[in-house]
Amino acid sequence: MPEAVDTHTMNTLLARPLDLLGLQSLPQVQAIAIHAASVFGEAAWLEGCLLLAEDAPVETHEALRQRPPTHFPEIHSVAMERAYRAMPRDEARDLLCEIEQEAVDATLMRDRCDQFRRAPHLFVPGARPAAAVTFLHRSHDLDGWIQLSDGEVLPWLYAPGGVGHSAVADAARYVAGALGVERAVIVGTHVQAGVVLPPELIFVCVVAPIATHNSTGPEAA
Repeated sequence: MPEAVDTHTMNTLLARPLDLLGLQSLPQVQAIAIHAASVFGEAAWLEGCLLLAEDAPVETHEALRQRPPTHFPEIHSVAMERAYRAMPRDEARDLLCEIEQEAVDATLMRDRCDQFRRAPHLFVPGARPAAAVTFLHRSHDLDGWIQLSDGEVLPWLYAPGGVGHSAVADAARYVAGALGVERAVIVGTHVQAGVVLPPELIFVCVVAPIATHNSTGPEAA
């Protein structure tokens, strides 16, 4: 009678063909390895943050703010709380003010997007909201559509932090992939330094709430 094989050891699993493991291709193995590396990498980084939270609370808290969690949000929150509690009171007070200001800025950016969605004519004379396909596939997700005074219907994308390379790439990719779409609008407060808009993209500036907006805005057509 043949000796039973231990199928639960790592060496045995590594030696088995991919099809016996339920994997059909090398890319599947690579994807699993990449995911595992991401999980372990974040875990190791958070462990380091927890160890440094009391000795370097300001730097640790800032590092955690700059790197949002992917796999361990609860541990990330614990590390941030530990760092915050270890800060000198003056530093903690300044940080709280900064976070509150960021919340105000985030609300303002959201409101600007909503303003343009509801009343694009305040920024593009004669424009009005339009209904069209706003989602082609995962890489072609924009914020909405407007119809210009001449009847042309254009998709638009809001860039809350200013129009950067990523927003330009997203909008250009949409124009290239959407049937019958030749131009798109990018809405924001400004175009970031070094960013050049291709001819098929139109920038529309929104710099004030609707209640205090006194100008008719730039002409898009």
